[in-house]
Amino acid sequence: MIGCLSQELKFDCLSLQVLIFDWRLLYELNLIGCLLQELLGALQTHILDFTQRLHTVEVERRHLVLELNRMKDECADLPQKEDIEMLQDQLSSIKGKVHNMQYKFDYK
Repeated sequence: MIGCLSQELKFDCLSLQVLIFDWRLLYELNLIGCLLQELLGALQTHILDFTQRLHTVEVERRHLVLELNRMKDECADLPQKEDIEMLQDQLSSIKGKVHNMQYKFDYK
């Protein structure tokens, strides 16, 4: 009877150790699970923030591209450097002619 009792106690002690190990393992896994959930939540928040900033930047980029194209169109309508130089030459020529005409009238 004593042999059976000691075997039962050994079995019960072993069962208790297994239960304690299982409980600790489950507790640690639960802690790890909680940490993983927190990390996942933080990661989702960062991804959402990044996605929102990316969207905002893309909208701004599109706006700037439209504005650049509008300005290019406006600049295309402006006279070019060659046109300006030609007009300046014509103006100088006209001024010279006017000056010559004034000189001729002054001495007549």
